[in-house]
Amino acid sequence: MDRVRWSSMAHSLLVIPKESSMRILITYPVAEDVLLGILNDNVIYRPDLQTKGDRFVTKALTELRPDVLIAQKLPDEQVVKSWVLATPDSARFIVQNGNSQYAGEAKHFSFAGVPVFTTVPDDRIHPDIQPLILAERVHTKRSHVWGGVRRVSFLQTKKYLSLL
Repeated sequence: MDRVRWSSMAHSLLVIPKESSMRILITYPVAEDVLLGILNDNVIYRPDLQTKGDRFVTKALTELRPDVLIAQKLPDEQVVKSWVLATPDSARFIVQNGNSQYAGEAKHFSFAGVPVFTTVPDDRIHPDIQPLILAERVHTKRSHVWGGVRRVSFLQTKKYLSLL
C-alpha cells in the first residue's frame, strides 16, 4: 500500500509509492516535453533547488528521502552527509547529469559515502532522459543482484556495473 506524507516544504500531501519503487529527486530544469512524460508519484521535481542554498537542498533530501538524487552539480558534502544520516537503511545514490567536460567514458565514484554515477553526452538520447535511464539501470541491478534494494557498498555496485 502506498504511503501518504505531509511535506512542509511543498505544503502538500505526497504519495510515497511502495518501498520497491525508486523515489527520484530531480533538482534542475528539465525540458517540458520530457517532464510531461516522466512525472509520476515517485518523481519529485524541484528545479528551484539548483539555485537555492544548501539549507533547502538538505531539507529536501532529509524530508523527502529520495533513493536517488539527479542533479547537474553535486551538492555540498555536508548536505550529502545529512541525507545519509536521515536515510540510514536506504540504498541511495546520485546521478550527475554530465556535460561536455565528461565526454567519453562515464565516471563512477563515491562522494561523502554515496555512490555517484555520471552520465555521458549521447546524441541518440535526450540529455534529460539519460540520467533517468542510468538511475533505473543502477536501481534495477542493485535490486536484482542483491535481492532487493538495500544499502550495498559502492565497490560492489561499481564492480557489477563494469561487467555489463
